[in-house]
Amino acid sequence: MKTFKWQPMIEATSKRQYQAKIQSFGDGYEQRQKGSPHTDLRIYENMVFRGTREYVEEIANFVDEHAGVKAFLWHAHDRNQPRKYRTDGDPIVKFITRDVWEITLTIKEVLI
Repeated sequence: MKTFKWQPMIEATSKRQYQAKIQSFGDGYEQRQKGSPHTDLRIYENMVFRGTREYVEEIANFVDEHAGVKAFLWHAHDRNQPRKYRTDGDPIVKFITRDVWEITLTIKEVLI
């Protein structure tokens, strides 16, 4: 399994994805219970990486290789150790200037 070696520069958002089973009874009452023992999965949205064309293309090639399907390892800034992730949605590439490019990603922690 390959490792995603880059860290976002700006504007990354971390949120927890809770797994809950919900049973609604139609009168406004509902019951909830844990849907999985793994309730601390994270989603990192709006991860922005800015640099040269070569830097951004290296990240884009890594993302393309995994295509939102294959998992990879990444050590998030708010985790103690590397965990498994996959990209979620399509990467967005911007051309800021001729020398400065940017790629924005969302990655999601997975258990596979």
